[in-house]
Amino acid sequence: MTNAISKRILAFALAIATVIAFTPAIAFTQSAHAADAAVFTIGGVLFTTDVSGNTVYGTTNDSGVVTNTGSTSTNYNIMWDGRTLTLKDATINGDADNYGAGIYYARTADITIDVEGTNTVKGADSSDNNAYGLYTRKALTFEGSGSLVVTGGTTTNGTSYGIYSAESTKVKGGTITATGGAAHVSSIGIYSAESMTVSGGSITGNGCNTTSSTINTFGIFCRSEGLTVSGGSAAGNGGRGLTNNYGIYYATTFNINGGSVTGKGEKNAVATWDGQGQDIIPGVPVLGANVTAYTATDTAGTTGINTYTSGTTLPTDAKFFKATYIPPVYPPTVTIQPTGGSYDIGGKVTPLKVAVSDSGAKYQWQQSADGTNWTNIDGATSPTYTPSVSASGSTKYRCLITGSNGASTYSDAVTITVSSRYAVGAKFTKSPLTFQVIKQPAAKTASASKNGTVRVVRPVKKTYKSITVPTSVKMNGYTYNVTTIGKKAFYKNSKLKTVTIKSTKITSIGSKAFKGCKKAMTIKVPKSKYKAYKKLLKGQVPAGTKIRKI
Repeated sequence: MTNAISKRILAFALAIATVIAFTPAIAFTQSAHAADAAVFTIGGVLFTTDVSGNTVYGTTNDSGVVTNTGSTSTNYNIMWDGRTLTLKDATINGDADNYGAGIYYARTADITIDVEGTNTVKGADSSDNNAYGLYTRKALTFEGSGSLVVTGGTTTNGTSYGIYSAESTKVKGGTITATGGAAHVSSIGIYSAESMTVSGGSITGNGCNTTSSTINTFGIFCRSEGLTVSGGSAAGNGGRGLTNNYGIYYATTFNINGGSVTGKGEKNAVATWDGQGQDIIPGVPVLGANVTAYTATDTAGTTGINTYTSGTTLPTDAKFFKATYIPPVYPPTVTIQPTGGSYDIGGKVTPLKVAVSDSGAKYQWQQSADGTNWTNIDGATSPTYTPSVSASGSTKYRCLITGSNGASTYSDAVTITVSSRYAVGAKFTKSPLTFQVIKQPAAKTASASKNGTVRVVRPVKKTYKSITVPTSVKMNGYTYNVTTIGKKAFYKNSKLKTVTIKSTKITSIGSKAFKGCKKAMTIKVPKSKYKAYKKLLKGQVPAGTKIRKI
């Protein structure tokens, strides 16, 4: 009994602490600015239309510094016409004034923020009060086709807000993301003192990822009214407030009439008050007419879909979808990725290989010189592919894998690098002869001891009347000594009348090397190798062949 009472007292204390945490902060904020109702600053710079009500412009730099002089209608990041603030690729950082807010609006009229391009707003840190990324005294509306990322500053003595609206909030367009900073009391991504409605665009609120158990974290917080989603998307991620962590909080009602909603919190995905002001309890969204919603935690291969009924308590992570749910189509999972490698020209290559969980998958290997522009390889449509290493250079390869359900994915991209040195057994042509590598050179050097060795394979064509077998050949900076005339090297070269062997390193001449050549042909050999080569040529040359010294 004592333990149960203690738990109830603790829960009640937590609830009361949460109420106290928010109410004074709001009251203080509104009263503190009662005297500066006309203040509107962006990055600490005052913005106001001129005496004639004309539009004013401002620019920002990469460091978030704002200036409102020298900007024009054709050169601006900020435009203010007295009702609508347009942000176009703006980067804004707050300063010490106005609670560090990057955008601080305390005028008496409602404000619309039109986001175009990519925009960021970051609040400054505070040591003695609340911290804000974007603050508005009046109702706030978002529209546009661009994006806006807002981050509240860190505070050691209050609450940090990504976006704070002292009245209602409407989202009609744009992709809005707001994150509360680390705080002493609470961290809130998006705070709306009254209602929030989402009819288009996307809005995401994140509490900070603190590990402190003493603060509350909320993704979206509607303090005195409710949240209605009829289009677009809304997401509230509680961050990490440990046990005081909530995705979406609303005070009165939470209606889903369309669009999509995501709530995630370690305590509750969606939460509200218990009606008596004594505790936070799980929220229960109400579905609009003709809306069928589904909750899901989708991951590849696991859909986890359940039809949601109005009034049902949600798990800590919930997603809502209007209309009939169509499960995501996931691409195959690649279980074996290809492996790159380095080879010499003409070397033996380990085939690239992929494997997937889908037995009906189709494959298309691709190659690229820069890793950006890819082309299909003709005929390379199996799970394995052996890349060519016939020339030096580096080429990237990947495999496009299409599952039996039509969804596609790519394997890892790997690099095959081919050096400028030929592998043992590789052939190359140095006109008028084709050679085959017997031994690789050790280095690119003039030292004969580090040269490679090759054999003569054949002439480039059989119509030569005379051919010279050189002492060595050089390819790609490497030197290869000619040490062998291969089997059938000049076989049936019937027009070949003269062969000059300049190499003094010939150690063997293959069988039938000169069979079928012109009768009474002449073979010239180095004087120092006359006897040795005459012996090697015995029985290998046509009748009447003359062997001469050079």
